[in-house]
Amino acid sequence: MKVDTKQFALQVQAVATKYGLDIGKTMRQQAGFWAVDLIKNTPHKMATRTMVYRAIENDLRRIFGVIDDPGAIDHLKFLFPDLFMQVNMAQYHRSKRTSTGRTQKSAVGAVTVGKITLSQKPYVSRAVFNKYLREVSKKIGRLRAGWLVGVRTFYTTGPGAPTWVTRHGPSRGYILDTMKKNGSGSITLVNTAARYGGQSRLADVIAFTGRRRQRHLDFALKKQTEKVFAWDKARSKNRSVTA
Repeated sequence: MKVDTKQFALQVQAVATKYGLDIGKTMRQQAGFWAVDLIKNTPHKMATRTMVYRAIENDLRRIFGVIDDPGAIDHLKFLFPDLFMQVNMAQYHRSKRTSTGRTQKSAVGAVTVGKITLSQKPYVSRAVFNKYLREVSKKIGRLRAGWLVGVRTFYTTGPGAPTWVTRHGPSRGYILDTMKKNGSGSITLVNTAARYGGQSRLADVIAFTGRRRQRHLDFALKKQTEKVFAWDKARSKNRSVTA
């Protein structure tokens, strides 16, 4: 992900050189704001860890059946042997995930034996299901944490992310910063957590937040140059009066 300020920077470089403006400082500040925006908008976009946890649980229940009564397992296994075959839950889960990271239903239809009808998907006990849910939940916030390095480096007004994101640390991303004081160069934030399967999910997030951040950046640089122009105009007027 690259903070695209080249075109606007070319317009202000001459002004920055003449008046000593630190355009690079403004761009780094905006990069920090962008990193915060990216964390907020990267899937899952729920506001709290509990909301994400529930969303994951609902996703898993789309593809796995859960039997709450341990005493019923053996009887159901006898009636529905194909639905109670041992399954690698992690492997099966991956096979059912879409490009957005969500899950698709295992199959359409149901199986009926006597008076009992079960949906056509693998079934596990509540204990097995909860254990796998806890394992998956440990990854909550990992994709968002790929932007933490940008927050830690450029954002100075707060944590910039909830604890269930910061717990993963900033090592899932890195920065390439060649930005100079006059605005030449660039800033690149790289989210390496996306290699775990989030590349396609990040494309729209980067495009959306990037457009918004570019507008903020243009406005910030415009205000900065306008302030200097006003100061220079006042200084020139004072020189004229003194003369």
